[in-house]
Amino acid sequence: MARALARHRRALVGAFLAALGVALATVGLAGTSAWLIVRAAEKPAVLSLSVPMGLVQLFALGKAAGRYLERTVTHDAVLSVMAEVRHDVARLIEPLAPAGLGPRSAEVVDLAVRDVESVEDLLASVAGPLAAAVASALVTALVCGLVVGPSAAVLIGALLVELALVPWLVQRPLSRADERLQMARERLSALSAEAAAGWEEYALGGAPTALAQRLESLEADYDAAEAARRRARALVEGLLLCVGGLSTMAVLSLTSAARAGGLNRALVAVPALLAMGALDLLGAAVSGLSDSGAQRAALGRFDSLATRSRPVTDPSEPDASPASDEPLALEGVAHAFERAVLVDVHLHARVGELIVLRGPSGSGKSTLGHVIARLLSAQAGHTSLAGVDYARLSGTQVRERVGFSEASAYVFAGSLRANLRLARAGASDDELLEALNEAGLADWLAGLEHGLDTPLGGVRSGLSGGEQRRLGLARAYLSARRVLVLDEPTEGLDEATARDVLDRLATRQRDALTVLISHRERDDAVATRVLALVGGRLVNQARAPS
Repeated sequence: MARALARHRRALVGAFLAALGVALATVGLAGTSAWLIVRAAEKPAVLSLSVPMGLVQLFALGKAAGRYLERTVTHDAVLSVMAEVRHDVARLIEPLAPAGLGPRSAEVVDLAVRDVESVEDLLASVAGPLAAAVASALVTALVCGLVVGPSAAVLIGALLVELALVPWLVQRPLSRADERLQMARERLSALSAEAAAGWEEYALGGAPTALAQRLESLEADYDAAEAARRRARALVEGLLLCVGGLSTMAVLSLTSAARAGGLNRALVAVPALLAMGALDLLGAAVSGLSDSGAQRAALGRFDSLATRSRPVTDPSEPDASPASDEPLALEGVAHAFERAVLVDVHLHARVGELIVLRGPSGSGKSTLGHVIARLLSAQAGHTSLAGVDYARLSGTQVRERVGFSEASAYVFAGSLRANLRLARAGASDDELLEALNEAGLADWLAGLEHGLDTPLGGVRSGLSGGEQRRLGLARAYLSARRVLVLDEPTEGLDEATARDVLDRLATRQRDALTVLISHRERDDAVATRVLALVGGRLVNQARAPS
């Protein structure tokens, strides 16, 4: 972020000057309007009003024209900065996904996308206006000081109070309210995901009633958190209003005293209205800053992405890519997180095999899949393809031959066609349709009004969990890799759909080596081998009768 800001500092300075011009025109319009009104009430010769009238027109036109310029220049500068930030965030995420992002990698990617948008709002709607408001308040203090000396001290004091004291006073209640609100949102989101994944179970017995009660309780928590946040926001607005009002009254009192000392009565209202205009702008900016906790948290998450350890370390000088796609061999592979997951894994497999990898949740199936696809480097042992050790290959070299479809495929913002062509950029529409059909999505596609042009996007894309998995499966088929690792492709599917997906997969396995990660016995029917992860080791397991 700092590098992007430094590279575009000239554009940012231009945006700041444009915003400052608008702020000064707004404050100047208030002050010169007061001068014109008071001076006109004295009924002088019309020509004596030409200066205040001219200034009012100048500031009014400057505010209108400057607003357009400020919006244009600011957005151009911010978009330039954020284009680089987006690029840098993508570079951070690419080597981490999915193994380095945790079990909900798709949600982490979606959060990163939203964080970039939040930081863009922070620059355009908070940082820029705040800098311009502070600068205009200082200029206003100088002008007021020239009219009535002590008023400058009042304005600078108000500036310090609004910038430092008010945020300090409201930081804790706002932070607590934001945390409660975020927790309530996460719980509601988790309940929605749970209900979507287990709708069959919830449809039985009294489960819908229990679900409704849990939902009602979570909604009550959310409403309470929202109410706490509104109270905290009201505290911010009230404090800023008090500071602005008291400061304006103090300036007016000083100018009234100066009037007794000979100050031109036409200027009595000018410092007060200048102070009111400047503090109004400053209060709005400080209010935006106090309300920017989510945006500032997004910046913190950028830092956490940058400091995450990469799950794969590429060699400085990779060997040439393997000459073939077989055999795949794992010798004594081990890996641990908080506990040992893979202990001593041995596997030899060739093209033509369809290996079903079984095991309960948390047994390390997905971790082993990540190792095979070189999305994660094993901490011990060796993995090789066609006799070439993974330690001598880059992740890209391995994934040119080994495809991976994770349990929750990410759906990028774009059309269905664009989401599929991520796997093979030059794929024709016929090839895309064939891949969707092979993945069991033909009926789903037929129900889309715009077909391949249907817009999708984000982890909450309108697709069910099963549809997301099959979209990932279609991508894997399009990639034309002869080694495929498929993580739970039939999870969440009804029996008929799952059987169709498995039958189609079985017809393809003659030309590929497929490792199908599953914990459902029905998937064993298409396997050439069934292996189970037990205590971090692979053991042969008898297939369930079909």
